[in-house]
Amino acid sequence: MVGVTNGTYNEIIEKTQKRLAVWKIVSLSLTGRCTLIKSVTSVLPTFAMQYIKLPIKVWHTLDRINKDFLWGSKYDNKKINLVKWDTVCLPKKLGGLGIRKMKLMNQSLLAKTGSRLYQKDYEIWSDLIKANYLKEGSIVIHDNSKARSCSSTWRGLSFGAKLIFEGSHWRVGNGQNVNFWTDVWIPDLGTLWNYAYCNLSDDQINEKVCDYLHASNWNLQKLSYLLCVVVNHIFSLHISNNCDIKDSII
Repeated sequence: MVGVTNGTYNEIIEKTQKRLAVWKIVSLSLTGRCTLIKSVTSVLPTFAMQYIKLPIKVWHTLDRINKDFLWGSKYDNKKINLVKWDTVCLPKKLGGLGIRKMKLMNQSLLAKTGSRLYQKDYEIWSDLIKANYLKEGSIVIHDNSKARSCSSTWRGLSFGAKLIFEGSHWRVGNGQNVNFWTDVWIPDLGTLWNYAYCNLSDDQINEKVCDYLHASNWNLQKLSYLLCVVVNHIFSLHISNNCDIKDSII
């Protein structure tokens, strides 16, 4: 079987080059070129990017095509880039033009596909992926360190899953799976490790949320390691007294 290489996606690159034809550089204003870039790069690679992590060289090639077209560069007449590409790709409210970087676009689309997998999308592709790679656990907390030895589709989903994890937090059920200090379970605060005003022992760092509960009430003495404002946030959380309700990532 032939593996996935840079040449596998030459068709995407060629189509992008044809749509952003050289003659259009002269006939369009900077605003027109920016609009055409957004319409082309938002459509042509989208299908592949939903399921495959494109090679780094393909990302760079597509970014270069967009960059050259925006500034009016040709093969025999290179123009100076007036603004850094990183700045150009920022949202308009942050001073950029809103052009998407291929790497970030690829990762966000893979994260969207991965979120469907996490939310138990009952389709054939979802069942196949879970049967092969997720017999235990979920894509959000799965160990992806060995993803290189898997299929290109799973490597892509693992790449996108990093964004899912960064944008998720724990919903506390019985508190048995949530680390009190290092997991994010109060979204407005992040990890509570940053709010401890004294050094914590190794045993304390490994404690779960359930270790700070007694009969569905918070143990005030153990919470004394935290700042008062954080304790108030914790007290405002509703904790179920049903021990059968499991913790979940949302």
